[in-house]
Formats: sequence, C-alpha cells, structure tokens
Amino acid sequence: MIDSLLIVPVFSGALVGFSLGVKCLQRREMPGAVYLALLLISAGWWSLFYGLELLTANPHLNYIWFATSMVGNAFLAAFMLLYALDFAGYELARKRWFIALLCVEPILHILISHSNRDHQLMFQSVVYETHGILTLAIREWGIWFVVDEAVGVTLVALGMLILLRKLLVSPGVFRRQLLGVFAGVLVAISTRVLGNLGVLPLEGYDLTHLAFVVGGSAMALSIFRYGMFGILPAAREKIVEELIDGIIVLDGNNHCVDANGAAKRFLLGPRRKVLGLPGPEALLPEVFGGQEVSRLEKRPVETSIGDHQTYLVSSTPIASTAGFESGAIVLVRDITDEAQARQAHME
Repeated sequence: MIDSLLIVPVFSGALVGFSLGVKCLQRREMPGAVYLALLLISAGWWSLFYGLELLTANPHLNYIWFATSMVGNAFLAAFMLLYALDFAGYELARKRWFIALLCVEPILHILISHSNRDHQLMFQSVVYETHGILTLAIREWGIWFVVDEAVGVTLVALGMLILLRKLLVSPGVFRRQLLGVFAGVLVAISTRVLGNLGVLPLEGYDLTHLAFVVGGSAMALSIFRYGMFGILPAAREKIVEELIDGIIVLDGNNHCVDANGAAKRFLLGPRRKVLGLPGPEALLPEVFGGQEVSRLEKRPVETSIGDHQTYLVSSTPIASTAGFESGAIVLVRDITDEAQARQAHME
C-alpha cells in the first residue's frame, strides 16, 4: 500500500509543475516569470520521468528514464539563479553571454548522464530494490555527481542571497511576498541537502524534484497573490509616504499593489486588506475610472468624489526590465479650491 502512496506525489508534482509553469508563461512580461516557468517545467519534467523510473523494473529501460529525467534536473539551479536575478531587476539575467555561460554545466551534465555506461563519471554502480510496484535505484555516485551538486548548491545559494537582499530592503506587502519566495527556495535546497546526507527515510526515493515543485509553487503563488508584482524595483522608489498627493501603484494586471498614506482615502477599505486586489475592488470607482481614462488618453483627468471634492487623476506607465509596460503609478491631487475658483469665475 505504501508504495502506491509514494508514487502519487511524484506524478502529482509533474502535473503541478507543468500547470504552474504554463501559468507563469502567461505572465511572461513580468520580471522573473519566464525563468520561474522554466524552473517549474523542468521540475515537472524530472518528476514525470522519475515516476516512470520508479515504475520500471527493467534495468535498461530504467536507465533510459533516469537519463531522460536529467534533462529537467540539469537546469534547475541555473534557472533558479536567473529567476532571482531577473526578479530583483538585474540586467545580467537577460545577457545572452551570461545565459550561455550558465548553460555549459547543465549541458555537460546531460551528456555525462546519457553516456555514463562508458565512463561511470555520474555513478559507478547501481543496485535495484523492489518495494511493491516501486523499483528504487540505489547508486554509488561518481565524481561528476559531486561536481554537479557543488555547482548546483552554489548557484541556488547565490539566488537565495539575491532574494534575501531584496527581502531586507523591501517594505510592507512586498516583504510578505518575498518571504514566500524565499521560503520556497529554502524548501528546495534543504530537501536536496538532507537527501544527500541520507537523512530522508527511504533510500533511493528522491524528493528533490518534489521540493523544487513545492518551492516553485510557493514562489508562484506568493507572487500571483499580488499580481506578479513585477513593478517593485521601478515603482517603490517613486513613492514617498509624506507626500500630500495620493499615490497608488497598479501592476500590469490592474491589481493595486501599493499606496501611500495620502491615498488611503481613495481605497475601498484598509490599506493592508485591499493591497493585492484588482483595481475595481480596491479603489473608489471615481479614482479607478479616472486613471483608466488617463492611461488611455495620456492626460490628467478631473473627477469628483462626493458633492464638494474635485481631484485631478493622472496615470504614468511603468516599464519593466523587459521593456514591457508592467503597471502604472497613479497620482491623485486635490484641486477642489482651483475648481471652485474656476466655477466662481465662470459664474
């Protein structure tokens, strides 16, 4: 019975990895989305073929599934680092030479995995143990496995440091998002380390791919909760709490992701509760409608709130590191006195 239960999370991990990877690709204009998608799809690929390996008793076919699963395994650490760099706004993540450099070791890893029978650099020997429907391969790892693990841990650790640095300097709602992202990475790398130390209960049953799926899912869900928040690096520096004008930040999907103190009166609830909600659910209709017109017509728009208050609403696009429009900064200025003076002059 337990063997049947152990196979379920493996294929479930594949399904989740592929599904969330596609979801991230649908938001590919946002920083980090493409690399997070590739990370999740790679982890899903690894889970899928590892599951087939577990269900295959034939040594020759078992080895084929193992080698094929390494196509997903090989690039995980590189995608993790690229995701962290891109997410944090570093242009290095989009430099072709840097991406090509990071791909060298994963490509070697795939080639060595597929040709291990000729040199035993990946693993020197393998013993198969049967547990019900499962076939667990217990390998004596070779020198290349050690090299690959060292490279992988280094790249993931660098990614964690980049995210940690962003976490420490990010305020409020963004810090909660980054905590989810950071926790996801920590789950993945911790599981890998524990597995290599032999702490996990069933020898030969690898949980690393599942850890990357779970960790990647935590990253994706943490980000999706607030609309992928690709505007953080560009927008927060422009928001000053002490300004008397209301400033609201919308992401590329019209979610309200930040607001300064003066903008609280334009929200449909407490700031901590409405941040992350779609614009129509977070902002007063007059303000949201005004910024929509301003964005389309590229000009400030006057709007009235209540019987006696007049505001000027303007929307300024925010460009992401990829060059896409990833949101807008909305400025709401009180011009009641000016409007009343203008009305009196006209009368």
